[in-house]
Amino acid sequence: MHCKSPARARAAGQTFNLVKFRREDKDDADKNMNLPKKPWTVHFQPQDWMCETTDELSLLEAALLDGIRIPNSCRNGTCRTCMCKLVSGNIIYQIEWPGLSQEEKQDGWVLACVAQASSDVVIEVPAAVKI
Repeated sequence: MHCKSPARARAAGQTFNLVKFRREDKDDADKNMNLPKKPWTVHFQPQDWMCETTDELSLLEAALLDGIRIPNSCRNGTCRTCMCKLVSGNIIYQIEWPGLSQEEKQDGWVLACVAQASSDVVIEVPAAVKI
């Protein structure tokens, strides 16, 4: 028997473990939202500039927040204006398949607008400027 109200469910002998479990999950999620995010360093070559980022920001967003302009246009991984070379470090993408070929990815090219650092990274962006 499925009851829609708590009072009817209790009267029918149903328990609310699932509701309690969901509340605990929400509490854990609330606690995790307040945890500090891991900071990573983004090093821009050949300018020798640096900025910090978190695992929530794209490389482009981190750069812009620190006053470094990487050429960009679409901000969704399709126009390739923000294409730069990953010299070292690890990134993850915010989207499943960014606008790069498999060969470009293997050669170290990344799209800064949809790439997030998952370690300290060094990227080569000759066209970057301070703003």
